[in-house]
Amino acid sequence: MLKRRLTATVCTAALALAVSTPLTGCYGSFGLTKKIYKWNGGLGNKFLNTVVLWAFLIVPVYQLASLGDFLIFNLIEFWTGSNPVADANGVKPEVTRLADGSLEIRRGDAVYVLRVVADDRFELQVGDRVVGEGRVTPEGDLLMTVEGRADAVRIPRAELEAFAARLPADALAVR
Repeated sequence: MLKRRLTATVCTAALALAVSTPLTGCYGSFGLTKKIYKWNGGLGNKFLNTVVLWAFLIVPVYQLASLGDFLIFNLIEFWTGSNPVADANGVKPEVTRLADGSLEIRRGDAVYVLRVVADDRFELQVGDRVVGEGRVTPEGDLLMTVEGRADAVRIPRAELEAFAARLPADALAVR
């Protein structure tokens, strides 16, 4: 009798958790899972990356990371606005508008400058070196090519607006 009641309680709790979590509207950034995936992708060659991927699927590293993201970290992100794993290094970008209209982005020791070269074109500089260039599409998206990547990166206008909305009020003041 006690065993049946305990089983019923556990099943009810699991069902309530499974139903209520998606209803919070929390999609989240899945920061822990992305960090593991990024680490795996940076190991070297595609064969080593594949072997590690299979090992992490057999020993359920990705599954546990995703579950942790889903049940803990994404909910924290939903309610607080920041993900403790995605921001684990504690370094958030600092954006400053320079006198010439360029944007300086500092993240830790790294300094990037987005310099406007035409009305709809810009370049990304690290130090004195141009490492990428981009343009604004008619839809308002940013289309950017970065040194070392064969494909262009598209940043949708909605994501840019969401990023700008999270900046402090004085972030784009001329300094």
